[in-house]
Amino acid sequence: FKTKNALKFLAIGGLAAILFNINYLASVFMMPVTLYMFYNNDKIKTIKNISYFTCGLLISLFLIFLPFLFADQNITDYFNQQFKFLTSYSNSNSNNLSSIIYISKFIFILSPIIIIYIYLSKKDQSFYLNILLITGAILGTLASGHGFSHYLVPILIPASLMFLRILEQKRILALVVITPLILA
Repeated sequence: FKTKNALKFLAIGGLAAILFNINYLASVFMMPVTLYMFYNNDKIKTIKNISYFTCGLLISLFLIFLPFLFADQNITDYFNQQFKFLTSYSNSNSNNLSSIIYISKFIFILSPIIIIYIYLSKKDQSFYLNILLITGAILGTLASGHGFSHYLVPILIPASLMFLRILEQKRILALVVITPLILA
C-alpha cells in the first residue's frame, strides 16, 4: 500500500463486515455515509478506494466464517438459520405499517431541527455528514419493520449534532426547534 488512504479504506471495509455481522441494520444506517466516503472527482482514485474497501470487507468476512471450516458446522445451516430469523422477525405487514406510522411521528417532531439546520448551516463536509447520518438512521429505522423506540437512538445522534449547531448560531431559534420535542 503506497498511501495511508489505502489502509484506511481497507480498515473501513473490515470494520463494515464486522458491524454488519453484529447488526444487519447497521449496514443500512451507514450506507449513505459509506457511499459519500467514496465520492471523489478522480475516477481512478474512486475505483481504488472501492477496491480497498471491498478487500477489507472480504478479508474480514473470510476471517469471521473461517471457524466453520474447522468446526463440525455447515455454513449453509448458519445462513438458513439467519434467513429464517430475519423472515420471521419481519413477517407481519401490519407490523411494518404501524412501525412506519410510529417512527414517522418522531421524524415529524425532529423535522424543525433538520429543516432549520439545513437552512442555517454552511454546506461543508460536516453538514453533508450529518445529513447522510440522519438519512441512514431514518432508512435503517424504517427498514427495521418494528416500532421499537431503541431503533430511534441512531436518529438522535445526528439530530443532536444538528441542534447543537443551531444553538451555537441562534439561541432563540434553538428554543423554537426543540419545543415540539419537549411537548411530545
